Amino acid sequence: PLLEEKQDTPLSVYCCGPTPMMRAVAELCLSHNVPCQLSVEVGMPCGLGVCMACVIDLADGRRVRCCTDGPVFRAEEVTW
Repeated sequence: PLLEEKQDTPLSVYCCGPTPMMRAVAELCLSHNVPCQLSVEVGMPCGLGVCMACVIDLADGRRVRCCTDGPVFRAEEVTW
């Protein structure tokens, strides 16, 4: 109902939290063509990208370090 009420208003969603919740929010936004950005929660021991502990796979096949390339990504970029 809220999405229908706001059809003429530009919307964006910003999300952080547990991975299952972010996935659900991302899927909902993508299904309604609402732009969404996710702050991915991954352990970042060094914070510099040296240890490679925070690497995630993106939809385009790239592997990126959350601590240096993120931690915020567009919903359509993230693979689950």
